[in-house]
Amino acid sequence: MHPPRRTYRFDRGMSKPANCGALKTRKTSWRLAASITVCVLASGTASAADAPLKVQVTPRSPSSAIPKGTMPTATAGRAILRQRLAASTPGSKQRADLAWVLRLDRRFGGSGQPAGRRATVNRAVRINAWWFARYPSPSQRVVLRDPDGVLATYREHHGFMVNPVATIGRWRSLNKDVSNPRLARTMLRMGVKRDVEGVEFRVWEYYDVADNRNAMRPGISAMGQARASLLLAQAYRQTGDPAYARGSLGALRALTVPVDDGGGVSLVSFPESQPLTPWYVERAYPDANPWKGAALNGFMVTLLDLERTSEVMGRPKLPPPRPEAAYDAPPIEVAQAKNLARRLVDEGLVSLKRYIPAHDTGQWSLYGLLTPGYRWREKVADLNYHCYHITLLRKLDADFPGQTFAHFAVRWQGYVRKQRLECPSATPLPTANSASNG
Repeated sequence: MHPPRRTYRFDRGMSKPANCGALKTRKTSWRLAASITVCVLASGTASAADAPLKVQVTPRSPSSAIPKGTMPTATAGRAILRQRLAASTPGSKQRADLAWVLRLDRRFGGSGQPAGRRATVNRAVRINAWWFARYPSPSQRVVLRDPDGVLATYREHHGFMVNPVATIGRWRSLNKDVSNPRLARTMLRMGVKRDVEGVEFRVWEYYDVADNRNAMRPGISAMGQARASLLLAQAYRQTGDPAYARGSLGALRALTVPVDDGGGVSLVSFPESQPLTPWYVERAYPDANPWKGAALNGFMVTLLDLERTSEVMGRPKLPPPRPEAAYDAPPIEVAQAKNLARRLVDEGLVSLKRYIPAHDTGQWSLYGLLTPGYRWREKVADLNYHCYHITLLRKLDADFPGQTFAHFAVRWQGYVRKQRLECPSATPLPTANSASNG
């Protein structure tokens, strides 16, 4: 199943990186039959590879949890937020936070919106109401867990936003006590159904835009989609509920739909002489350069989770909980999800092998080639993300040996030693299948 042809355009409202060539409008297709012009480093222009290395060490974000039975309803939450807004100081950060959440609710929380979007926005309202009824705006990034295990992250002038990637990825094990089926039930209710020219899929949305504080629009993360597909596949295998198999397939199908159509795949090329190949973007930016939002760590995590999804859907279903219980044949979506995940991995590996060298400055790794708010190849990974890249490369090498991943893991570990630094203590990467069963 292939998405329709789309034209990728450079957003006129976005400042073009100073060292990028002209970006032209051309047709592209999933079969990579056409070509597209992307940013190419002009000779003599500055980039992260030319500048002295300055490694940033980012402190861990604090976290908190909402006790069970204390989170208000959406209706009560709206009232709390309005009261706090009326009492806030004009021009203050807290006033901006509260105003943004209430504007989000007005735009996307109403009855005319898809059920999954309303559920996501209503949860954001309730989480923010709980916090602001007790505390002022945080002075830094904070991760807040609700009683269902959903994680929300604080962003200045936006309040707390539901974070699908952190939630399903079980960030820092904050929701490790929530079983796969329980978390899958919650996330399935927040999945937004979309249909693009006959391709039906399901997405988990964000509403902020990283490089535009005032912008508000539904957007997705391919990393979040892959994590959702794995979580739902695990829930299906543990329960036999076909709704989870359908949900897993719907999450995967979003990665066959172009970013400009509301999906999570961009066709990328660098330099432009290279054939187009798919990149599953960590955050989607429609009508922008296809490399925008294409974080390296997000792409690698996506491939690993897609590989796990294919494996999980290929296993026999767990036996029924009681001998006399019915053992239904698996729905057709199980085989479809298994095969689609396998295809997405195979096509994504082509891109990863081709563009890992472009993420190497010769001193360190890049976070991405075009990170929002930065120029082309300007965003150097901080120590945590550089070390995360190394961990992911090692995991990829274990799954796909002989594909240069081990070479770059060793090379990038050498950069850490050369800077006389140490990677944080190694911990298992959180994935959707790390939760307890049940």
